[in-house]
Amino acid sequence: MTISSFSWLGIASNDFYKDVELIQSTIGIHLTHIQDHSQHALFRLYSGQDLELFGSRSRWYSFQTRPVLGFETTKITDTQMTMEQQGIKFISPVVNAPGWGQFCYFIGPDGINYELVQRTAFSSGSHIQTIADFEGFSWAGLISPNFDATIHLFAQVCGFDILELNLYHALFILRSGQTLEVFHLSQAERVYPLEVASICVGLDTRNFNTVCQRMHLTDIVADYSSTSDGSRFVYFLGPGKVPFRLQPCK
Repeated sequence: MTISSFSWLGIASNDFYKDVELIQSTIGIHLTHIQDHSQHALFRLYSGQDLELFGSRSRWYSFQTRPVLGFETTKITDTQMTMEQQGIKFISPVVNAPGWGQFCYFIGPDGINYELVQRTAFSSGSHIQTIADFEGFSWAGLISPNFDATIHLFAQVCGFDILELNLYHALFILRSGQTLEVFHLSQAERVYPLEVASICVGLDTRNFNTVCQRMHLTDIVADYSSTSDGSRFVYFLGPGKVPFRLQPCK
């Protein structure tokens, strides 16, 4: 079983067209497909990673009550079977999405939904020129009320390598080089505005200062662009009022 990366993010929206406009025009991520009747929109970043937005008329809306992170695998059926044998509960069958690939949902220890994806139509978005010039998602984080069980999921079941681990924090690295951070519930105040039992992702940009200046006109909620260790990032409210982290490309 191989999970190589997180390549997909799903978000529910109660104001579908407003959030489509926010992602496309204000944030600046390329819209590749939209279905009005089912309120579904697909956005692609320069890296080839996908962000999908689901309105209330979508059949998948209820699966995205909190942001859903999608893990890429090359053999989705085998991966699902192996994970089920290790006690992971899947809440959907493997679904074929013509022209895109296959996916299925499973539930983590905190009640968070995740997705396995096998994208047969993967392609880089290198031809895309967006106003924010976003590269992709290289980081994801969450505050876990079931810290030990979540560590077990990512380390033992998914097979992610551990870079750091203590009683309150874990840092994983995937084969893609992406990092995934898990914080103990006791750290919630320190890592504001991350939300308990909810995924937050980091958007990489080559134009950090320019994008920050534009985003200051909208919904930046926490600014860590001048930290003692030299790291630079800000949090802003994206579609569905979901917090995102904006960070310079490494």
